[in-house]
Amino acid sequence: MGLIPQIVRYAAGTLVYEEGARGDFACLVRSGEIEIFRMHGDDKVEIARTKAGQMFGELELVDGASRMASARAATSAEIEMIPRAAFLNELLALDPRIHAALLELIGFVRTAEPLAPGAAGDASRAEMAAFLRGVAFGRSLDAVKSPFTRTIADLVLYYAGRRVPH
Repeated sequence: MGLIPQIVRYAAGTLVYEEGARGDFACLVRSGEIEIFRMHGDDKVEIARTKAGQMFGELELVDGASRMASARAATSAEIEMIPRAAFLNELLALDPRIHAALLELIGFVRTAEPLAPGAAGDASRAEMAAFLRGVAFGRSLDAVKSPFTRTIADLVLYYAGRRVPH
């Protein structure tokens, strides 16, 4: 995959990628629904559903880690695959402070376990809640001019917010 996004069609039930795989692309849903899920033992736990206009699979492109979850077409779907190289070109243009804040948020998202509450998870969520409330980064998003930066920041804050008690 070069710098040009590709459009791929998936039949309902088709796996887009598996948890633990290398993240070589992000996905923008053009039509249909994609189920994002993780396996916990023999149980499949749905984390999210993405629909037309929503992106998934982007965190791995920001921090270079493996896929956190699997993605499967819940319905027939058309997905725009955004290659890692194109994504990284945009990422490299970010202000280093925003990039550092994104990596911090992604680190939290990767380590927080919303499906298994406990003392360690509660402490991690409390720490992230304080970070989200107090950090200037979260309050300064309105000043961000780049649609790419704003989209990535909004996505990471969304993922982190799902794991933080309100």
